[in-house]
Parts: sequence; C-alpha cells; structure tokens
Amino acid sequence: MKWLLIICFTLVCCLSFAQQDKVKITAERNDDNTVTFFYEKNDPGSYVIYLYFNTLVNASSSDITQTVKGTKGTLFTLRPIDPKKGIGYGYGYRYLRGVRKAKVDKSFVYLLPYKNEASALVKPLNNISEKFFNKERDNNWAAYQFIFQKEDTICAIRKGKVVDVIDKFDNYKEGLSYSTDTNFVLVEHKDGSFAKYSVLRKGRMMVKKGDMVYPQTPIGVSGSYQANTHEMRLLLYYLSNAEFKRSNNKKTGKQEASRYTYINPLFYDKGETHSLLPNTTYTSSFLPEIIEKEMSKRERKRMYKK
Repeated sequence: MKWLLIICFTLVCCLSFAQQDKVKITAERNDDNTVTFFYEKNDPGSYVIYLYFNTLVNASSSDITQTVKGTKGTLFTLRPIDPKKGIGYGYGYRYLRGVRKAKVDKSFVYLLPYKNEASALVKPLNNISEKFFNKERDNNWAAYQFIFQKEDTICAIRKGKVVDVIDKFDNYKEGLSYSTDTNFVLVEHKDGSFAKYSVLRKGRMMVKKGDMVYPQTPIGVSGSYQANTHEMRLLLYYLSNAEFKRSNNKKTGKQEASRYTYINPLFYDKGETHSLLPNTTYTSSFLPEIIEKEMSKRERKRMYKK
C-alpha cells in the first residue's frame, strides 16, 4: 500500500532570530518500513526544532522538541507497529534560534565592547514597544547604547561563535533614532546566550558567519543614526521558553518575542564587577584570566604565539 506524504510547514519569524529556510526537515523511508527524519540548516549556531504529526498510521509518536547544533544530522526514526506494513504520516514543524533549557550563567563577567583603554558613554535603551506604543516595560528588559567621541573599533565581550552578520545598510538618516534595518553581528555563547552588536558601520565588518571570537576580538566599527555621532547598541538574551503546543502553532510575532529573556550583564571595570550605570563613561580594561576563561589549552597557546 502506498501512503500519501503530506508535509505542512509552519515557520516562525521572531525578532529576526528565526527566518525562513534556516532549517529544513526531510524524511526517508527505509527498507525495514521505518522512517528516518533528518535536518539540515544553512546557518551556524543552535536551533530548537518542534515537529508534530497531523497524520500518523501504523506508528505512534509524541511531538518532538529538540536542540540541533550541527549543519545536518538525524532527528529520530519512526518504527511501524506492524513491521510488515509501511507508515503513513503527515507532519509540520517550527524552529527558533537558541537552546532548549539553556543554563545561562547570569554571574558571568564580560569585558566592555571596545578596545582596551578606549572610552564610551553608556545609556540605557528603551524597549520600542514601551517608547512608541505605550506598552508596559518588560521586567527583564536590558539593552545598552555606547556613545563614542569618534569612530571606534567594537570588540567581542565574550568567547562565542558568530552566527549571523548583516552588512548592507547605511544607518544614518536625518531624524532617525531607531530602525530595524541595521547592520549587526550576532554571537552565540557557550551557555546558549546571545550577544547582538548593532548599529555597525557598513563595509567595516571584521568577522563572518562561523568565526570564533574571544573577548577583545575586533568585530566591526561603530556606526550612527545621526550626523556627527558614533555608537553601538548591545543586547544580550537567551531562549527561555522553547515549549510548543498544538494550540499555539499560530502565535503572533509579539507572543513569540516573549519566549526570550534579556540579560543585564556584569562587566569588568578596573578591578570591579558590576552592572553598567546609566549616563556614565567607562574606560575599557581587562585581566588576562577573563580573556582566557573559556579558552581551551590550544587556544591559549595560539593566542600567546601571536
């Protein structure tokens, strides 16, 4: 008997973190009547995949929620109840960038996002929903604007992998203070958290997708929204709700955004560790042990050979 394969795709677009065609799932029938599901992704970094069956004959399976990190691999295999017959199935899936049940270290100490001994004025950023749509402030919202006296190099604050780079926008437009069309570098950290460095100068990126960066690794150059200004905006967050239900397969972008929790990071500041105070100028400094904290022995040797 031939079974009709029906594949339903339901893709999530969330804060530009998950986009169409980042992840693809395929299924393959085997000679023993089992069916193996595979994933492929053309984007580095971690994704949570949610797969559900809307039709399933001669097999039993609950919905699948799984974190994937490699470029391709096996998700799972369906086994027939009656091994002499094939399996009939139809499925859909969704995905989000991040790690399911990420164990984020909120006590981690970061370096300031610019070169040693450089300075910047720090200002807190409003959530755009609060500022422009009169919504209540998100309790976990935290984001920073770093303002420089002149164009300056932006550096990584922690070791991680570059999982996304956008380098195509001329940010400056008269009267503009915010735009979703901005150049940025997105870095995923070991604990599943992300750092997004945005408002970077077009054509001045120093990293690409898949690169490994370390504290003080140059990643780009400060950009601007206004004439004669130089800035960079920093946002740290992680996926805190990666659970799906059939009833929420059509969540709105706003509802999906609530799946992420923002981090108010601790920074190293001339021998002290603390959160950044608003409207305060900070000069970057570091200790070798902070830079080396997440490095392997091989990475340390490579660093000191330079």
